[in-house]
Amino acid sequence: MNTNYSAQNFITVFENVLSAELCQNLIEKFEANPQCHKPERKTSKEDHWQMQFTQVNFVENETFKQEEKQLQPLFLQAINAYKKEHDIQPHQWPEQFKLEPIRMKRYLPNTEDGFGEHVDVSDYASARRFLVFFIYLNDDFDGGETSFKQFNIKVKPKQGSLILFPPMWNWLHQAHAVTGNNPKYIVGSYMHYVQK
Repeated sequence: MNTNYSAQNFITVFENVLSAELCQNLIEKFEANPQCHKPERKTSKEDHWQMQFTQVNFVENETFKQEEKQLQPLFLQAINAYKKEHDIQPHQWPEQFKLEPIRMKRYLPNTEDGFGEHVDVSDYASARRFLVFFIYLNDDFDGGETSFKQFNIKVKPKQGSLILFPPMWNWLHQAHAVTGNNPKYIVGSYMHYVQK
């Protein structure tokens, strides 16, 4: 089942992309390997947004190489479904593209963890990105929605569901803070343009 919020905004959620078992395995492996964790914290110069979470970069950690190989084809399948969903024609899509390194993120509840309103292309280096996608690995928490204010959309996390949307300036979005007893976990990447 998928939820296409609008053919105009290109925000789509596909449900049941990842099994509950695989989601739980990823969470357990994340927690079992704190040596791979990298805390991230950044505030914009204008203080319009703040990001804070802990992540694991699968490419940088040999421990997660198997998970990277397992998720890559799944993400590519989702991209093909996304193109079909939005009737994207071959001349609209780059002939060559690649995945940015897959990352898994944890947002702790009842803390400053979250990601304020932002876009995922903000400079020359990130301008290679043309599609965002990530999977919600759990939903046993309160809050933690992904919202798009200009489209009046707030996506409630659901375990195993994958969200895709463009990363550019007009897709301002926010990862809301988590409350309750459990952290929020996601795993995702971006599609990149490549040089021919």
